[in-house]
Amino acid sequence: MSALRFLGTTDAAKLAGVTSRTMQRWAKQYGLGKKIGGHFRIDPNELQSFLNGDHPHTSIGARSGEIVQ
Repeated sequence: MSALRFLGTTDAAKLAGVTSRTMQRWAKQYGLGKKIGGHFRIDPNELQSFLNGDHPHTSIGARSGEIVQ
């Protein structure tokens, strides 16, 4: 059984093509991660679902970065 590797906001932001501040905001606003030791840790599978529009609360436009609810 492999352990799930969580991403810091900087690494998650690079994957999503946004700034780390935006990733922190998304993590807080849309529940994309958990805050551990004062830092957000992002589940890469949950992030991918969010980016694909499969997140239960929202999706983003792939190119524009526009949030669609």
